[in-house]
Amino acid sequence: KRHAVFAEENVLHQYTCSRLQSKVSAEISDACEVDVLLHNESGWSFKSFHSNILNERASQDLICQIRKYLAHKYSSVTDDGELSSNLIVNGFKLHTPPMLFGNDVLQLIYSDVEISIVPNHSMFCWAAKHTEENIQKHPIHPIQVPYATTWRSRQDFIDKKPNDSSVALEKISSLDWTYSSDYCFTIIDNRTWKTSEETTNTNIVSAFNISDFYSTQESLQWQITPSECSGIDYDMLRRQDLPILLYDECLLYQDDLEDCGEVDFEAKLRVMPNCWFLLNKMHLRVDGAIVRSREIRLFHKFVAKDSIEERIIHMEILWREYAKEQVDVVDVTAVSKESHSSKESQSSKESQSSKASNGLHLLLNSRESKNKTHMLPIVNEREGISQFYTLAIPKHL
Repeated sequence: KRHAVFAEENVLHQYTCSRLQSKVSAEISDACEVDVLLHNESGWSFKSFHSNILNERASQDLICQIRKYLAHKYSSVTDDGELSSNLIVNGFKLHTPPMLFGNDVLQLIYSDVEISIVPNHSMFCWAAKHTEENIQKHPIHPIQVPYATTWRSRQDFIDKKPNDSSVALEKISSLDWTYSSDYCFTIIDNRTWKTSEETTNTNIVSAFNISDFYSTQESLQWQITPSECSGIDYDMLRRQDLPILLYDECLLYQDDLEDCGEVDFEAKLRVMPNCWFLLNKMHLRVDGAIVRSREIRLFHKFVAKDSIEERIIHMEILWREYAKEQVDVVDVTAVSKESHSSKESQSSKESQSSKASNGLHLLLNSRESKNKTHMLPIVNEREGISQFYTLAIPKHL
């Protein structure tokens, strides 16, 4: 069993923090304890619970929840209410990854509102990419393994049934089989939240729907505003004179992509005496084809009561990606921390670019790619997603 890591009791007491343990339903897991940290001075509390991967029945229930959520948000999807292990969305036959930790809990609570990392909601966002409405806005760029062309040429049934099989194969090859979810986090108002099944009333924030929560929407409880620069105080996070009161990791899902690479989505939480920091990271590697990293960082600094910063959370979205065909599109500034003077020769820059390209190509087949995502070019602008945001908690809470 995975557990959160707390500081010693005397350290927690020094910073007016309390460690508690609460219970969850025995139907979820035999280990029914939830780790809780209360940061009494700021009013924030943090909860975490780790369980096993979803079983077959729970996976079928999740498919029903996804269908219900999509039918509520998109007119092109209907909910037939059937219990099934497969989900049909816009002609795509989808299924969830076998290693999905759907019962895990990671919550950051302030008053009656909480920021939650809900593994199942990452699948909601992934499935929503395949709806007719979202494909029109953000077309899915299919990823193929190097031998895909050879494989397709050997499919005899395509020649026999061109009208049916070719269309079906086109659907298969154009879906996102890599589980590249753009999920950020879930905002839950506990004043209206009753059961985990009422997914239609949750505010699931993803990179592609983040504009739905902009400050122009006056009806929203939480409001997000794009910013020109990062508000995350990295110097504060690097301070070694302050202890880490709580550290926890939550693995949302993981898959080996039929031995064609790997994908995993994890969240890491760190609570210090003067701030908290949350990192959500999806890492994807398809052997010989692509390396992709999607990172969402949230940061909040504990300040005096009734100040503006008390209600502000800084957010940073950083998408990086490198595909095999990107030989000539390498941004050297993204793969090297060294500064280049204006007098540096063009040949030297070309040499740097060549080395960077070679280094990136090595990552396409390397298990070390997860630890070297800083080498990948940033693609936020290409995807139409801003990098920096601020989240505002409403004053009445």
